[in-house]
This record gives sequence, structure tokens and C-alpha cells, in this order.
Amino acid sequence: NASAAEATAEVDEGSEQSDHLNGIGDGDTVVLPEGQYVLRNDARIEADNFTFNGNGSTIETYGRRHVHIDGKGWEFGHVDFAPQNDSDPDHWCTVHPRGDGWRFHHCAWSEVNDTRYVDGDNRRMGCLLPGIQSGGNAEIADCWFGHGCDTDHGKSAIKTWGIMDGTLWIRRCYFSQMGVYGANSSTTEIYNEGVTNYESCYFENCYLACLRTGSHYDTAHVRNCVMNYSDASEIPAREGVPSGVARGMLVYHGPVEVENTHIEASMD
Repeated sequence: NASAAEATAEVDEGSEQSDHLNGIGDGDTVVLPEGQYVLRNDARIEADNFTFNGNGSTIETYGRRHVHIDGKGWEFGHVDFAPQNDSDPDHWCTVHPRGDGWRFHHCAWSEVNDTRYVDGDNRRMGCLLPGIQSGGNAEIADCWFGHGCDTDHGKSAIKTWGIMDGTLWIRRCYFSQMGVYGANSSTTEIYNEGVTNYESCYFENCYLACLRTGSHYDTAHVRNCVMNYSDASEIPAREGVPSGVARGMLVYHGPVEVENTHIEASMD
């Protein structure tokens, strides 16, 4: 948080943020006072052209929390999400950015996002589940997914399964243990028509693959990225998939253009 912005929101330190987020409307500019807050209830923002600046604040989330953001031309950034166990072994915070022309940036998950396979639903796992409407575009930039995941809970930090029909760019993000599921399927069935692109990202010891991409319709791009497997013991496992399985890039469909990208496996 190099340069804190002047706060516009009147909220108390440690206060619940669900009602505050739910109240954001079209064109609003909301800047939190820098501090620590909590989220014990799910939140939903349905608005266009708004800006939310967390000012580098930490939002502790409790239980199984979801934050839905849906609209056009919005911007959300500068928040540290910190999922807390709070006696629930299945605790997580998943953000669902949706719409067109949106930008999600300068956010982090600073505690383990323990999204297990529960209730037979594995699609909602991860930190971000982005969606883009047909023909639209969006960006995830300068985000940190470096805290990893619990043992035997391998998963993706970002997953675009069946909900993205536009163009997504992921830029300058750091991933540890959890990579990106940025393609619709390994089969010929088309779950979504979008394409996930990567630029200047760093991946380390990620479960199964650092990144997945490929599109049925457009060229996918991987530029200036590093994928590093340095320690087999740090690669998480999952039921049915042993630990230590390492793939740098997994391409389901083509074409994919790879530029100035380094993949290294120096582990034992």
C-alpha cells in the first residue's frame, strides 16, 4: 500500500462488511479507511462503473464466504482477504467477478483458502471464479496467491470453468501451489467460448499444472512468465492425484502463442 488513498467510507475498524458491500451502486467510488474488517456473511455487488478501493485493508472472512461482483466497467482492488478457520474445517473466501470491462487488482489471500471438495461441488473452488459475458473483456492484475493450500487439498487459485465467454488477461500475479485453470475442458465439449491470457506471472510448485489455457475460437497468449518447480514436497496432492505431479503449462485447444517464457523443474 505505497500511497494510501483518502477514505470516503465511514466504517468502524473491525466492522462487518457485507452490508457495506451490498450497498454499492452504479458509479459509486468507495474507499475504505485503512484497517482490519470482517466478513461473516456473503456479499453481492450488482452495479456498473463503480470503484472500490480497500486501501490495503485486511478483511478476515469466517466460514464459507462468497463475494459476488457483477456489472460493467467496475474496478475492485487493494484488499487482503484472510480466511479464518473459526472451527469450520471447510473455510474459504471465493470472489466471483462477473460482467464486462471489469478490473480486479492488487488483492491477496494471506491465509490458507481451504476450499475442499464438499457437497459434491468442485466448480466453486478457488480464490477467484471469473466470468465475462460474450465478446467482453476483463483483467486480473497484481494479485498474490502465495499462501498456498492445505495438504491433500490441491486446487486452482483461479478457475474459469464454463462461465467465461470473453477475453481475460492475468497480469503480474504470483501463484504458489495453486495455479490457474484457464481452459474450458480437455474434451471436445465446449463449456465456454472465452480465452485466458497470461503476462508477467510467476508460478511456483503448483498443483498438477501452473497454468492451463487454450480456446476453441481465439489465440491464447502466454508472455514473459516463469513456471518453477523447486520442491516436490511443496506440490500439493488431492484425492486420487498424488503429490509431486508437475506440469508447467497444459494446453487444451489451440492455437497458443508462447513468448519469452521459462519453465524449470530443479526439484529432486
